[in-house]
Amino acid sequence: MVKKLSLCFLFCIVCFSLCACDPSNYYHDYDTLKESVVQVELINYDNPDAKEYNDWFQKIKYPLFDFDKAEVVEVLAEEKLDDFLKTLSEHRILTTWVHMDSPNGLCLRLIHNNDTFEIFNTNPRKSFSAYYDSDGNMIKFVGTGFAKEKLIEFFDALSEEE
Repeated sequence: MVKKLSLCFLFCIVCFSLCACDPSNYYHDYDTLKESVVQVELINYDNPDAKEYNDWFQKIKYPLFDFDKAEVVEVLAEEKLDDFLKTLSEHRILTTWVHMDSPNGLCLRLIHNNDTFEIFNTNPRKSFSAYYDSDGNMIKFVGTGFAKEKLIEFFDALSEEE
C-alpha cells in the first residue's frame, strides 16, 4: 500500500512539474486595441541578422528596430480595422523561452496613437512579437508561438474585399 501511494505521489509530482513548464499566454484586449491602434501595416523587414536565443541560458540585448530595413507592403483600410482587431484579440501569444531577438521577413505592424508600435513577425518558425517606441527602442518583448500566418491570411482577405 505504501508503495502504491508513493508511486501515485511521484506521478503527481512529475505531472505538476511538467505542467509548470508551459509558457504563459498573452492576449490583446479588444477594447484597448480599438482605443489605441490607428493603423495596421503589412511590412517586409529585411533583417537576415536576426538570431535565435534561449532565455534560460542567455541574456538578450534586443537590437533597435531599424526603420531603413522596413518596407510597407500594404496598409489595411481604415474601415477594415475593427474586424482585424477583433480577430487579433481572439489569438493568444505564447511567451516562450526560445525566440528571435528581432523580426525578419513579413511582419504586421500595429501603429498606436501614442507613438508606439507593435511588430508581429509572421514566420512561425522564427516568430517574434514586441512593442517599440517611436525611436525603435524595444519597450516590451511580447512573445512568440502565435499563429500569425492565419492573421496574415485574414489581413489579405480583408484587403481583397476592398
